[in-house]
Amino acid sequence: MTGRALLAVERIADVAGGPVGMERALAADMTPARRREFCAGRVLARRSLARIGVSPPEGIGWTASGAPRWPNGATGSISHSSGTVAVIVDAAPARWGIDIEPVGAVRADVALALCAPGELNTLAHALGRAPDDPCVWAMLHTAKESAYKAQDAAGAWRPRESRVDAVAVAPRAGRVRVAGAATARGRWWIREGLLCVVLRAEEMR
Repeated sequence: MTGRALLAVERIADVAGGPVGMERALAADMTPARRREFCAGRVLARRSLARIGVSPPEGIGWTASGAPRWPNGATGSISHSSGTVAVIVDAAPARWGIDIEPVGAVRADVALALCAPGELNTLAHALGRAPDDPCVWAMLHTAKESAYKAQDAAGAWRPRESRVDAVAVAPRAGRVRVAGAATARGRWWIREGLLCVVLRAEEMR
């Protein structure tokens, strides 16, 4: 991560607080469950921004693509799943993507639909796992979703046009790269059954 980047992961039930400013209108018509996820993500993001010296008094809105609209001087990404919210924020002009997913939540047919030719077997070998391991399926989905977010979620999601390369540097953690029209690099880890991938997009040369 960059020198000003900050990562935070918490249970949604432990994040107290509600929407502010423009967030109130965005949350008004949400279902109660979606509102809890949305508010937890925004509250944790605002607290994290404050820790790196950025204050968004009007809250964090949405872009046309549905991605968070970060205040001037900040970037980041938000994800929530299975009662957990994960946030990364940065005061540097970097493009980040974060995604979390329960290891067993991605089905085999979904994973296969995301793959470039030969990608599943190559990734499984690199991770020291079998191609039918749910962790490999989750890695494909979560890494590609994180890379899409890091590329500003612009345009259609074309997961088969990118490839995931990952290695394990510990039993439940490692490094990951997603390469396609653009490249994003970062790390992954598994904690309490949740896979988290955080990536930073490389600048185009």
